[in-house]
Amino acid sequence: AAPPAAVPTVKLQGAASPNMEMPATGMGTGCAIGGCNWGAPKPFASLNMSKQWLSIGGRRFDGADSYGIEPGIGEAIKQSAIPRSEIFITSKTGPGGLAWPLGYNETLDQARQIVANYSTTYVDLLLIHWPTNYGPCSFHGPKPSIPTTDPACDTALPSYSAKECRLSTWRAMVQVWKSGLARAIGVSNFNTTHLEEIAEAGLRALH
Repeated sequence: AAPPAAVPTVKLQGAASPNMEMPATGMGTGCAIGGCNWGAPKPFASLNMSKQWLSIGGRRFDGADSYGIEPGIGEAIKQSAIPRSEIFITSKTGPGGLAWPLGYNETLDQARQIVANYSTTYVDLLLIHWPTNYGPCSFHGPKPSIPTTDPACDTALPSYSAKECRLSTWRAMVQVWKSGLARAIGVSNFNTTHLEEIAEAGLRALH
């Protein structure tokens, strides 16, 4: 079903299901509402605000695995009894770093975990949160080794390559999309050069 008539939509193209539309406005989530606390996660810090958002007609959520508050959104959706098809969920893998590294297997694992976090069978849009495996966080001193099973993404190995890591991670995203865990895929915080890498490698997920 379509979002409420009062909410304008944007058509998604490229790595997206046919005729897919996204509500132009959504509820952002993140560290400011109690997320991103690795030592003491608060998965339901987002519950009340998500319930309020749905009650006023909101139908799009923007989350991320690293925020740690996706279960609250999923519970709000469940309590609302609004059909899943009327709600648009955006989430993100990564952003790199110790807890959410980039890499092929890591991206597949995070995608499965994200879907489980929302207590659903798919997300509408899944993004790669950050273009490098160091993540956006500020480290003091030498960059730490980022454990990952992907040789291109392991910062401690000679095989590490930021570019090849991005491409390997995108290959996993294409697999996520083809498997149905996400209806559309994309990137976040990538610059033009990063996007050109994907295009030049022929890794656009087109029908």
